[in-house]
Amino acid sequence: MNKDEIIKKTKAVIMFLSTIENRLDGKLPYCFKLARSRKMTLRTIPEHFAVTFGFQMVNYVEAYDIDEDLVKKVNVFVANYFGGNKKTKKNDIEKRMLEAAKDETRADDFVKFFVMFLLVSVFFPNKCGKTLAAKYLYMVFDINKVCWPEVFHDYVLDSIMTNRTDVENVVGCIIYPLYWLAEMTKIAKRKDGLDKYPRFSRWNLSNICKQVLSNFENLEEKTELWSKYDESEMRLDDPVDEVEIVVPDEKNEVPVKVQDEENEVPVEENVGASSEAKSFKAKYQFARALI
Repeated sequence: MNKDEIIKKTKAVIMFLSTIENRLDGKLPYCFKLARSRKMTLRTIPEHFAVTFGFQMVNYVEAYDIDEDLVKKVNVFVANYFGGNKKTKKNDIEKRMLEAAKDETRADDFVKFFVMFLLVSVFFPNKCGKTLAAKYLYMVFDINKVCWPEVFHDYVLDSIMTNRTDVENVVGCIIYPLYWLAEMTKIAKRKDGLDKYPRFSRWNLSNICKQVLSNFENLEEKTELWSKYDESEMRLDDPVDEVEIVVPDEKNEVPVKVQDEENEVPVEENVGASSEAKSFKAKYQFARALI
């Protein structure tokens, strides 16, 4: 990406984020006032974030008191890899991630480091962009039970609201509002043939930014986003108690759903992971595939 492209995208982000409005009574969600005379009101919610990036909603309430066993695990982890400092540095996280990637017996560590690196780089960057706050380290150890779409969404929205008079200081996943804007308005044309992928992949970010800069006053609202969800997206928005991560075996075999002809009851073949899939090697390969 050349310098001019970066400048254009930055201007587009600033222009859009500057339209955020205050909460009126402390209960209403943040909203964006768009188009000429700011007559168009759009509100983003965590479920929109989930569908945009393909994350599963989870029934999750952040605990004020962290479980004692979890505290012990985190303490041992940071003592082994980060000199006991729970405020981990991005460079150290990357170093540990690359070390773990070379060792097939350290698949679990690799996944933790990889998720930490994503958090500090994309979803929870602070202003310096170099450290990950301790509270998110606990979430990494409870990864399957965290409602990541809600946490990511609220982080960037709170940052936008806090810095609404100086949006250049906004941190978090700031590309999300642009993809969301494209879904909610007629600002840009979607790419064809990508319906099976998460919604963010269906848009050209450069084109969205170009349209924001040239046609922001004439935005037209689409029909409600919910009305366009397919079955898989509806499942993402239906909260579960815990996200189940299936580790494929080395042949990439996955459970196949078949239909019982007599009872018409869905059943599964090959249910349960094979001993090979449970091995460190299979877990390691699965973790590497995340990259």
